[in-house]
Amino acid sequence: MEEKKGMPGWIKGCLTGCAVLLVLVLILMTVVCQQVKGMIQGVTRAEASIEQLVEALGDYDEYNPGAQVSVTVDQMERFLRVRESMVDDRAHLDQVFRDFSLDEALEEESKWRKAFGVLSAVSGLLNPAGEYIAARNAKLLEEEMSIGEYAWIYGITYYSWLGNDLTAGPELTFKGETRELFQEGESPLSPREQHRRYRRAMDALFRNQIGGLPEGESTRREELEREYGRFENTPRTVLWEGGLPDADAMVLEPYRKRLEATWHRSTNLMEMPFQDDHGGIRIGTR
Repeated sequence: MEEKKGMPGWIKGCLTGCAVLLVLVLILMTVVCQQVKGMIQGVTRAEASIEQLVEALGDYDEYNPGAQVSVTVDQMERFLRVRESMVDDRAHLDQVFRDFSLDEALEEESKWRKAFGVLSAVSGLLNPAGEYIAARNAKLLEEEMSIGEYAWIYGITYYSWLGNDLTAGPELTFKGETRELFQEGESPLSPREQHRRYRRAMDALFRNQIGGLPEGESTRREELEREYGRFENTPRTVLWEGGLPDADAMVLEPYRKRLEATWHRSTNLMEMPFQDDHGGIRIGTR
């Protein structure tokens, strides 16, 4: 009786090759999933923290600044407790920004290795940034300060009063050159988007302030409405760019040194609320 022939060698080779390829694909997918999971972990924590903050204290546009003065002494104390408690967090981010570089990844000849290198570098940047936002939001919860109240005080103190650069950001290394990487392009951290986020938040909050004025406050109302008209019609400007009202400046003056000490260029782009009305990554408002 004739013996049954075994599986042809070429089929065995093909199956073996397919099995090896499958294993390699599975390994690759595992690595990719781990990288992606690691890349979004910090951002996920930031998202969760802002949702918790909004649920507890309201969204940015629900905050109503004081009618008589824009920022009170009590608010300054709470605001600066948050800012001063984040010194170590900001120092850590400074180190992350100093260490960031795409040069090594971009030098890879393999497209896959280049892609993985860029993914790894970006995840090393996004996660600490997300962790910073989550830590800040935890401090805001402790002080019972909403994201709207924080954004209002941040804008009034650092931009309107001290005159710091609205679009200041971290310096990163790209193609061997250290520069403000976000100064170009259409990213959510570009100057155009930063202006847009700032003006959208401050416009809503300033209208809330004007709307909260009691009847009979004609002088204050005229002052605020005049500034609102100027602000609304000059897109590339900040609120009270010509100088704060005397009542507001008197509250802030005793805090000048503490405010100057807690201004931080590298994290500036993370402090104003992010909106998600055009499908972008959202960190900051519901």
